[in-house]
Amino acid sequence: MGASSIQGLASLPAGTLRHLSLHTTQEVPPGVLVSLIQHHGPHLETLSLERFVDADDSVLATIHEHARHLRKLRFSDNDLVTDAAYASLFASWANPPLHTIDLSSTRDIDNNNPTGPEDSPVGLASAGFTALMAHSGPALRHLDVASCRHISHAAFAAAFDPADIKCRYPELRSVNISFCNTVDTGIVAGIFRCAPRLEKVVAFGCFKIEDVSVPRGITLIGVPRAQDAIER
Repeated sequence: MGASSIQGLASLPAGTLRHLSLHTTQEVPPGVLVSLIQHHGPHLETLSLERFVDADDSVLATIHEHARHLRKLRFSDNDLVTDAAYASLFASWANPPLHTIDLSSTRDIDNNNPTGPEDSPVGLASAGFTALMAHSGPALRHLDVASCRHISHAAFAAAFDPADIKCRYPELRSVNISFCNTVDTGIVAGIFRCAPRLEKVVAFGCFKIEDVSVPRGITLIGVPRAQDAIER
């Protein structure tokens, strides 16, 4: 799907669309997405945007301004939008807490600097993740932040701190933290304890997870010998 098709969607009467899922491999200027969200955003319950590599901070700012009924948000495979834009999206957002969030593979891509720029992180990083959990944590059911490698250990630890009564996620069923290389055994154990209805954690490429005890009823995927560690 390219820019002309998306412009066609934007011309549909407002209120026509409740669920919108788009995937592209073509160049789509940010302004095309901004116009689409301005027109249909107030009525959407699902918004899924995959591989819109040209989308920038203005797209998230438009979602913040216009979306009021979203339950599911996917914005994945992007290396332009800044962490500050993710933080601004969730801060004081009039939209109710989301049930499903997929921000996977939103990170800076620079093999010469794999940790990304420190002063202005690109992709979902610590500030954006903290704002996300503060906004949607109480209602969140499915969280996918795979390959968001700029989220710090401290941000994960603060969000999944069993000693903090605010870190309770009663609806959370599944978490994908694959290739978030700051995640360790303590973080995974915290997720287990903060989410009483948890069913699945996916953690491929998290090599700091060792000797974790997996509660019965939870599937831990991507960690060698995880099933051998299930509590009896």
